[in-house]
Amino acid sequence: MDWISIISFFVAIISTGLSIFFYLRPRLRKKIDINSNASISIIEIKEQIDDLKITYKGKEIENLHVLRFRIENKGSKDFTNEDFIDPFHCTIMGNIVNVTKVNSHPYNCDLDINKIENNKIYFKTNLFKAGEYVDIKVILLSKPSLNFNTNRIKDLKEISVTKNESANKFKYFKGGLVASIFLSISFLIANDIINPSKQLLINLSYIERQFSIIGESDSDKYKSHISTNIVTISNIGSKAIKTEDFDGNFEFKSNDSILYFDFSEEIFDNLIATTLTGDRRNFHFSKFELLPKTSISFLIKTSKPSKLNINCKLKDGKVRFNNN
Repeated sequence: MDWISIISFFVAIISTGLSIFFYLRPRLRKKIDINSNASISIIEIKEQIDDLKITYKGKEIENLHVLRFRIENKGSKDFTNEDFIDPFHCTIMGNIVNVTKVNSHPYNCDLDINKIENNKIYFKTNLFKAGEYVDIKVILLSKPSLNFNTNRIKDLKEISVTKNESANKFKYFKGGLVASIFLSISFLIANDIINPSKQLLINLSYIERQFSIIGESDSDKYKSHISTNIVTISNIGSKAIKTEDFDGNFEFKSNDSILYFDFSEEIFDNLIATTLTGDRRNFHFSKFELLPKTSISFLIKTSKPSKLNINCKLKDGKVRFNNN
């Protein structure tokens, strides 16, 4: 594994760690989210009509708005009464007529409405657990604005307020998407390092044979050797490997002169373009292209004991050697 692969491997690990950290971070702390729907105008009189009066609880009105919002513990920690430095509240700029708790999860959620005073709604709770929420409905005589940022709560800098549920969901979808992208990229980088798409397997078998040659007389008797190197090159990756994929030459070196090469017929089918160049002791592929999941085999024979040395390195891939 070269230094680029090592750096890429650590980048993959760091990216995975960061994506997990940013995904889990909001869930490993105290967090209150407010999701507010846009206020709905039930009544809005733009033109005065004679003899038409609209009253609410005996009082004549010209506007009537409904505001709904959800208070949710989105963190992983519970809130107790001691966590609230001041009474938990929200400020609504508008003439508040009525406030009701319309829904909660679970049904016995302890967060309740305490009182309404000076455009503020005060809540009371002994225990607001992680994952719990309450839905509040407010009726007003004017268009409202909602503010929770005047609260002081231990270990909580601010309360997040979103305008609608879809926007809130998109925020978490976006965070999850970023985490997924980081994880996907990290997986691809790590997978390419651990199991690269360009892989060569080179098998080298060596056979040495010694025999005697007898001339016309005993004095002409002498011994000779034939060394045979059987080379099998297999593309075990998922991509074709070409000449330009090698870092330097794909070369073979022998300590003795090479007598001849003996290529199997497979080489003509699988090795698309092959040219061997060099002298009698060294040679290399000047052109090479091997398709995925295919192999080539050939013999190299020398007149003296000589085991081949093979030099092969891919720029972006892995080469495995198997010597018998």
